[in-house]
Amino acid sequence: MQWHLIVPECNVLMASSKRRGFMVELSFDKAAALALNCHALGVKRNLAAIAQAVKEAVDQGKNALFCGELCVSGAECDDMFLSPAFISMVKAEVEAFAQDLPPDFIVGLGMPAVMSPDSFEDPQAFAESIAVGSDDDEDEGASHGSEGPLGSAYVLVSRNGIEFCAPSKLQPESSRIDTSMRYFYQAYEFPGFSLTHGYVATIGSKKILIAFGDVNFFASEMMQEYVNSHKDEFAYIVAPELYTYEVDAPQKHEQQALTLSAILDLPLIRVNNLGCEAGGKLYDGQCLMIKDNEVVSRSVLFSFRPYEITDIKTGSEPALEQYDEMLKAVAIGLWDWMRKTYSKGYALSMSGGADSALCATCFALSQVYAIKHLGVEKYVSELKNLGVKFDYDAFTEEVVSYAGLGPYLSATNSIIMDQVIDAVKKHIMPQVLYCAYQGSDYSGSVTETAARQMSECLGATFKKWSISSSVKNYIETVQGALGYELSWESDDLALQNIQARSRLPSIWLLANHKGFLLMATSNLSEAAVGYCTMDGDTAGGVSPIAGIGKSNILKINRYITAQGIALDGFDQRFKVPAMSFIVAQAPTAELRPGGEQTDEKDLMPYPLLDTIRQLFALKRLMPAQIIDELIAGKDEKYKAVTTDLNLTDADITRFVNRFFALFRRNQWKRERFATGFHIEKDDCSPSSFMRFPVLSDSLLD
Repeated sequence: MQWHLIVPECNVLMASSKRRGFMVELSFDKAAALALNCHALGVKRNLAAIAQAVKEAVDQGKNALFCGELCVSGAECDDMFLSPAFISMVKAEVEAFAQDLPPDFIVGLGMPAVMSPDSFEDPQAFAESIAVGSDDDEDEGASHGSEGPLGSAYVLVSRNGIEFCAPSKLQPESSRIDTSMRYFYQAYEFPGFSLTHGYVATIGSKKILIAFGDVNFFASEMMQEYVNSHKDEFAYIVAPELYTYEVDAPQKHEQQALTLSAILDLPLIRVNNLGCEAGGKLYDGQCLMIKDNEVVSRSVLFSFRPYEITDIKTGSEPALEQYDEMLKAVAIGLWDWMRKTYSKGYALSMSGGADSALCATCFALSQVYAIKHLGVEKYVSELKNLGVKFDYDAFTEEVVSYAGLGPYLSATNSIIMDQVIDAVKKHIMPQVLYCAYQGSDYSGSVTETAARQMSECLGATFKKWSISSSVKNYIETVQGALGYELSWESDDLALQNIQARSRLPSIWLLANHKGFLLMATSNLSEAAVGYCTMDGDTAGGVSPIAGIGKSNILKINRYITAQGIALDGFDQRFKVPAMSFIVAQAPTAELRPGGEQTDEKDLMPYPLLDTIRQLFALKRLMPAQIIDELIAGKDEKYKAVTTDLNLTDADITRFVNRFFALFRRNQWKRERFATGFHIEKDDCSPSSFMRFPVLSDSLLD
C-alpha cells in the first residue's frame, strides 16, 4: 500500500492529553441518540442544531448524546473531502463547539478527520507507514495528512475537547451507493488497528464500545472475551454507522443491532442520520435503544423535524407497511429539496397517468407529514421563509380551532387529522403545486379527466393547454427545411418525441415564473430501457419516483386507491380517492395515432422487465444466465412473471434480449436524468449505483 500525504500537521485530530475527569457516571438511561437532518458542507449549521439538541438533552436529565457518522460535515461532501482547508475548518469548528458544552456532558460526533497515532495500538507501525508514504509521489486524495490517513472518524467530545477518537469505520457498507471508499479508503486499510484500543473509549469510570462498522468485527471472539472480562466497566455500545435508505434497510440494520447487543450482552444505542442531505440518497433517521434483547425505544422513521432525540422513554411506534414507508421516504426527499433549494413549490406536467399521479401524491404527502411533525406554527414559519404566499393567520386559526398547535402525532384522532389535511389542501396546496395537462392531437378525454380529478383531489392548482399548435409548427418548420413531409410510416419515433419535447418549454416557463422546481416523472423501469424522451418527460430538477420500478408503482397506486396511505401509527390515513381514475387505465404514452398505444405493448410486461432488471443489477447475471434462470423457475420462483403471464420460453428469450438491447444503447440518457431518490435495492443512477459505459458493444451472443 502506498501512502500519499498532503495535509498539514495542524489538521490531525488528537485526543486531549489532560483530562479533568468525568464526574458523572455514564449509564444507559442517561444517554440519548440524535438523528440530524444534515446539510452537506453546512458545518456551522449542523453544529448549531446539535448544540440546540444538547440543551434539550440536558433539560431531560441526560449526560450523553450520540449523533451519526459524518453528521458534522455532512456525508455527501464529495471532493470537498479532498480539501485540506475544509478538513481544517471542520476541526476548528468542532473545537469551538466543544468549549460551549455543559460540564460533565459527552457528545458523540461523526466527522472527517486525519487519523492520529493515539487511534492505533502500534505507533511504530503507524510511523513506518507514514515514512513509506512520505517518499511516494503525490496522488490527490489518497491520504490527507503528514500524521496519517483521512478517515470518517467518530469522536467523543466534552467541554475539555476531544476525549476519544475512533478510527474510520471497519469495512464500509458493501452497497454500491456508499461512495466513502473514494475518500477514506486508506484509513480502512491502515495498519495498527485494534478493536479494543481503537474502539473502546473510557469516559470516567465507564467504557463505551464504538461499534463503527461491520457488526461481525465487533461480535468476534476477541471482542467477546474482552467485554466479558470487563463487563462491569461497560456502560453501553454506540453504533453510529451511516446507511442509505432502501427497501428493507431499516429492518436489516435493526436486526444487526439486536444481534450485536445480544452477543455482547450490553445495551446498545443505534443512530442514523436523517432526511435528504444532498441529492438522491435518503437517510431514515432510525435511532434504537436496545436492552435485554429487545428494542426499548425506536424513533419514527423519516421525521420531518430538523432533528429527533430518542431515549429509553421515547417508546416505539408501529412500523409502517412497505409501501407506506417507501412513499414517506419520497415525501421527505421532496420536502428537503424544496427547503434546501429555497423553492416555493413544484410544477408538474400531469398526464393523467400512473407516474405523474404518484409524484403529485408524494408531494401532497410531504405537506401532510410536515405539518403533522412540526405543528402548525413551525410549518407556517418554514413556508414563510421560502416565500410561499397565503393567508398565514387564517390557516393557523383554522387548524388551531379543531386540532390545536400540534404536532399532530399518532395519538391525534383520525377525524381531526382529516380536518388538518383538508386545511392543507384548501390553503397550502394551491400555492405550492401547479399541475398542467398538456394535451396533444392524440390525447384522450380519459387522461384529461384523470389529471383534473387527481389535481383537485390533492388541492393542487390545475391548468390545461394544448401543445398541438407547437407540435405542428415544429414539424412544418423541419418539413420546410427538408423539402418533403414526415410520415408515421417512416418517422414514427421522431413524431412521438417531438410531442413529448413540446411540453417542456411551457411547463419550465410556469416553474420559473412561480419560483418552483420542476418534477420529472421518470421511473426505474423506463430508465433501465430508455423508454422516455430526452428533454421531454425526463426533464426537471428532481425525479421523485426514479428509484421505483413501474410494476411497484402500479401496485402502489392500487394500494392507495383501496386503502389510502397510512401515516405514523396506522389510525391516520391520507386518502386519495381520485387515484381510482388512474388505476382504471393501462399505462400509455398517448404519442401515436390510433388510441391503442400502451407501454407494455411497446416494451414487455412490466413485472418481467423489473425482474430482468433486478437479476442484472443485483445478482449481476449476464443475459444468457437470466434466460436460463427465468425458464428454470417459470413454474415456481418466477411463475408470476412468466407462466402466469402466458409467456413461452421463446417470449422470455425475446424479452430478455430486448431488455439488453435497449439497456445498452440508452446509457447516454441515464447520464442526463434529473436526480432521483434511491428507494428500491437497485437504481439506474450512474453517479451512485449503476455505472455502465455510454458506448459499448452488445452483451448478447
